[in-house]
Amino acid sequence: MQDRIHGFVTIAIIPVALWIVSEYFRSATAEADDAPGITQRIPWTTSRIVGSPDPSSAYRIENVFPHLHFEKPTVLTMAPGSTRWFIAELAGRIYSFPNDPGIRQADVDLFIDLTEYINDVQHVYGMTFHPNFERNGYVYISYLQGEGFSGHDYVSRFKVKGDSPPRVDPGSELLLLKWPTSGHNGCCLKFGPDRFLYISTGDGAAPSPPDPYDTGQDIGDLKSSILRIDVDRTEGSRPYAIPDGNPFVDQPNARPEVWAYGFRNPWKMSFDSATSDLWVGDVGWDMWEMVFRVEPGGNYGWSIVEGGQTIRTDLEPGPTPIQLPILIHPRSEFRSITGGFVYHGKSCPDIQGAYLYGDYVTGELWGLRYNGGQVTWKQKLVNAQIPIIAFAEDHDGELYVVDYGQNRPGDQNSGGSIYRLVPDNTRAANLDFPRTLSETGLFTSVPDQQLAPGVISYSITAEPWADGAGSTRAVAIPNRESVEVHHQENLLLGYRQGTLNFPDNSVLVKTLSLELAADKFTKSQPVETQILHRNEDEWRAYTYIWNDEGTDAILAPAGGTERVYFVRDSSMPGGSRLQTWHFCGRSECIVCHSPRAGSVLGFNAAQLDCDHRYGEIVSSQLATMSHVNLFSEPPPAGSDSLVSPADSGFTLDRRVRSWLDVNCAHCHGNGGGGTAQFRLRYSLPLDQTGMLSGRLTQGSFGIPMPRIVVAGDPYRSVLYYRMAKLGKGRMPHLGSRFLDRSGLQLIHDWIRGLPPSSDDALPLNSDLTSIRATRRRDLQKLTAGGGTDEVALDALLHEPDGALMVQHKVLSEEFSPEIRQQIVRYATASSNPHVSELFLDFLPEEARPEEIRINPAHVLGLQGDVAHGRQLFLTDSRLLCRNCHRVQNDGTAVGPDLTQIGRKYEPRELLDSLLFPSRKIEPAYVPWLLLTKAGLVYTGFLVERAAGERVVLKDGEGKIISVPSDDIEEMIAQDKSLMPDDALRSVSPENVADLLAWLSSLK
Repeated sequence: MQDRIHGFVTIAIIPVALWIVSEYFRSATAEADDAPGITQRIPWTTSRIVGSPDPSSAYRIENVFPHLHFEKPTVLTMAPGSTRWFIAELAGRIYSFPNDPGIRQADVDLFIDLTEYINDVQHVYGMTFHPNFERNGYVYISYLQGEGFSGHDYVSRFKVKGDSPPRVDPGSELLLLKWPTSGHNGCCLKFGPDRFLYISTGDGAAPSPPDPYDTGQDIGDLKSSILRIDVDRTEGSRPYAIPDGNPFVDQPNARPEVWAYGFRNPWKMSFDSATSDLWVGDVGWDMWEMVFRVEPGGNYGWSIVEGGQTIRTDLEPGPTPIQLPILIHPRSEFRSITGGFVYHGKSCPDIQGAYLYGDYVTGELWGLRYNGGQVTWKQKLVNAQIPIIAFAEDHDGELYVVDYGQNRPGDQNSGGSIYRLVPDNTRAANLDFPRTLSETGLFTSVPDQQLAPGVISYSITAEPWADGAGSTRAVAIPNRESVEVHHQENLLLGYRQGTLNFPDNSVLVKTLSLELAADKFTKSQPVETQILHRNEDEWRAYTYIWNDEGTDAILAPAGGTERVYFVRDSSMPGGSRLQTWHFCGRSECIVCHSPRAGSVLGFNAAQLDCDHRYGEIVSSQLATMSHVNLFSEPPPAGSDSLVSPADSGFTLDRRVRSWLDVNCAHCHGNGGGGTAQFRLRYSLPLDQTGMLSGRLTQGSFGIPMPRIVVAGDPYRSVLYYRMAKLGKGRMPHLGSRFLDRSGLQLIHDWIRGLPPSSDDALPLNSDLTSIRATRRRDLQKLTAGGGTDEVALDALLHEPDGALMVQHKVLSEEFSPEIRQQIVRYATASSNPHVSELFLDFLPEEARPEEIRINPAHVLGLQGDVAHGRQLFLTDSRLLCRNCHRVQNDGTAVGPDLTQIGRKYEPRELLDSLLFPSRKIEPAYVPWLLLTKAGLVYTGFLVERAAGERVVLKDGEGKIISVPSDDIEEMIAQDKSLMPDDALRSVSPENVADLLAWLSSLK
């Protein structure tokens, strides 16, 4: 009995003891949670990351007037006979100041503030002085009067008083010209060497749709043109005269002021002081940014073409032939061109005679040389990392760069400044730059990833997708310096948090690890460490590649490289697969970490507002970092903080918006690399993102009635489709080669749950509604049976939207492994790449079709075999040329007949059209998307358009489609050729050379 009682007592005591212990540890943990994770900050003094391992640019820009800052400056110029500068701000204020680098402020007495004298002045765009300014005192100003971007553009002459400092007499205004506008003003003013006033004008419209007022080819108005007038004479009721030699003075219904036309938004022009050539930078629409050398009577294409790429075929061309730009930059390289000057200064003798220009978004400054009717040299000169809004030159021909000064997250001073281009002999390559991770001073033990004293580990809330890799992060700020926090609210870009300004030589570190499979075990091993280094006000990116032993990492080549790893993957047979890992080159990294995106993407309050483990303590990161003075003041956090997409404790909307922010927003925001018209910042309300019902700019991929996001319908949502595929058009565009299947499921469920819009709903009696019902029945057949119904599967995989439905079921594991393998095998064999690329992720990487990268210079240097080229065209199953093209009696007459193609194009032009078919589409072969009022969608070439009667298309199979005009809801010209971009993806360079040789022989 005593033993039994003792046993009962013992059993009763154990829970009490456990409760006491648990309460003790709970209390201890709670105390730790309230305490900072680091009590005292150790200075970081071990860094060896200084300078750059790469040779620097031969040029740089220096702040000429470091004490002067302006609010959104738009034009900078000097007056003849004076060394004073005159600078106009967008809002209407114009300042003057002497050419003294030490000046502390511009003249207190403004040159003029137009808002004080003219009602509803919105913007000032241009200003120039009369060549005889010293005698007549005339200045010419262009401004917008109205509301917002709508109203009228004015060009007026004013008289300058002889005061010191000089001031404009506001009562002296003489209106020369005005025209209506709602955007795209141009409005650059320049006097030519002929002493006539030249005026650039845009199409007066918003960015999209292209040229809605059909003004680009219309010389009967003043828009989309370069105008030339004589301001020293008057004619009739005009306060100016039309110069002799203006090209359209005798053209019926033409405005005689028009000197050249066909521009979209000619933002800044200049005359070469040596040759008198007129140079213009024209801001493109969707594909290209353009440089023009303008001639009298020239037609520069807008809006029939953009950079030579067909945009509209419904527009009547102007009276003169279209002239192509002398140089185009793709939107991946330039986003908003700013025209500059031909350099004739003495500071940079190597670029004497080169035309220098820049980009507002990327902040890059380029140069080109033009000789003998062609560009003989072009080169990026310097990454200025400022929004380049204008250029100027002084009387000695030295080049000045105007910084608009806005939308630069983390910049201490957002005011616009003035810079000068100078040689850079100060930043040579650092030959001692760390070539291994162990040399960087970031770690005391690289194999253990033990951080050096003063280097602080951190976490982020929402991890970007990195092909299944896990990550660890650290920040290293020199000594005990602080990151300056600047409270800034920019709703346009979606920033509502304090922006961060890092001290020089700050470093951010991210190490990526994969679950590597080895024999009978799996281990997480680092494969890559990425470093962002703040170097003289510029962030530079470097990658270190870990060795197989995991003991150290070596600096990757500047151009990047690749390695193959054997990784664990339970979805693959055997539980593992090969994975090619791409180590980005330095320039690739900056595509995402661009200055306009903020350069530092993950280290911000929205991402840091979470707990982090510091040894044995879990504590708030923001509180800890503020406690040790890592920040100059606590950065704001709260409602805009991201959440983990994997955390089901949050709403689906917050998880999805966080996923889109961290994976996509750095490109898909104002000024980012993405061309689609939407922004994905988490802080933006959904209805301000442009996603819902957003129209497409890069093609539909064969999806019927597509939009960026169709609420309630993921299978018509191109955002979802591009996330779900591999190959061309995949998103995210960089840094990923495998699907984020969990993220894809989130996006699918989110779109499915969005309240449908009546604008995007399928009409009840439309063919697509019927097709969708049939596809749902076919899906039921696949999921209900014990095997695959090939008839149902073939119907589902005929178009991308049906294939998306099948793919979703595969991802949801609603099929047995055997049936899934059958579906994947069937789908990846599809001849339609828009379908097959949805299923490549289910194949081992080594089983995917090989994508051969074609180097044009290499192909053009090969000696092709004409006979083998003909055989490839006629019989090779990898090439589908004959399905759309005919040579004599062979092939199908859908696209252009190639019988005499060698007479029309040189081999280089032919290869360019094969590799980049959408770069230049002949007007007759521009694809059109036609939507009927009943919801039917047709795509094809425009055969006939009889006004008020019918539209006739020829589809990709050569079938003729005739639709009555009254039945048409919408017609849109597509900028993507029906010829696929990847037509040569599986063909060797030698075979391409053979095909090219045969095509060139067809004369």
